[in-house]
Amino acid sequence: MKHIRTIILGWAAWTCCALGTPHLLAREDPLSSQIKIHKEISRANANDPAPLQKLGSLYLQAGKPRKAVFYFRKVLQMDSAQIPAWVELGNCFLAMGKPTEAIDAFERALEIDPSLGPAYANLGVAHLRQGTPENAIRILQKSLEVAPDQSLAHYHLAEAYWTVGEVDAAISEMNACIVGLPNLLRAHMRLAEILEETGRYIEAIKAYQEARELSPTLPLIHLRLARLFDYKLTHIPEALQSYKSYMRWNEGTDRKVRRRIDLLTDQLYVSALKSYSVGDIDRAMDLLQHILDIKATHKSARELANKIRAQKRTNY
Repeated sequence: MKHIRTIILGWAAWTCCALGTPHLLAREDPLSSQIKIHKEISRANANDPAPLQKLGSLYLQAGKPRKAVFYFRKVLQMDSAQIPAWVELGNCFLAMGKPTEAIDAFERALEIDPSLGPAYANLGVAHLRQGTPENAIRILQKSLEVAPDQSLAHYHLAEAYWTVGEVDAAISEMNACIVGLPNLLRAHMRLAEILEETGRYIEAIKAYQEARELSPTLPLIHLRLARLFDYKLTHIPEALQSYKSYMRWNEGTDRKVRRRIDLLTDQLYVSALKSYSVGDIDRAMDLLQHILDIKATHKSARELANKIRAQKRTNY
């Protein structure tokens, strides 16, 4: 039973984050050699389903669900009560974009053992993929009743609630997922997206910042923060700092963002000039420093900053 739960939970993590998993077999020699070994074992033990089950698991892990299906079906031909085979067969169909077949496989597993909470979770995912979020909600709730410690079930339940327009419930469930899996980047990003799409910009910024702590070199996080600060809150210094980080990790290849940085630094310079003209030189200097931190080559900002420094030295 512990083995079955490990299979399902491992798949749930994969479906949550990977949607388009890289082809692993070609670059991971351990998987390739394990497949060869278990093929030899299977040939030597033709009536033993265990090596066939292992081969199916290895091919699924390698991102080859179609090949995995072949082996799981062979296991089930030998013994239709093999729960791990039904579960992983369902996982294969999910990976292949066949939710109807996945639903059938998970339901067969649950007929044999109705206490498999994670199997309910994947069944809920299959219903969500099939376009029946109401069924997904009911099944995922059942999954959490059977096995309350499934943090990934909260993730999928959040997606189901979001699909039917229950925003507060979606946010609550995504937060529950993050409590259980605080290092799951996808959950932080999805929470930020939901908050942003519903106009809760301050909360969205906080969620993106938490995601940034997990993955500080991911350009997308910096870009989304920059756009929130820029277009939604008009916090130009914060927007510029985030744009700068985005360009750093994106290797400075985004011309549109480069032009936006130029425009914002010019706007900030105008604000600094206004502050200087009314005698608020500290505010002006603060704005100029923001500009020069982002764009050290801004000639006008550098000249005004030098002028203010000279005035301060004269006054003192």
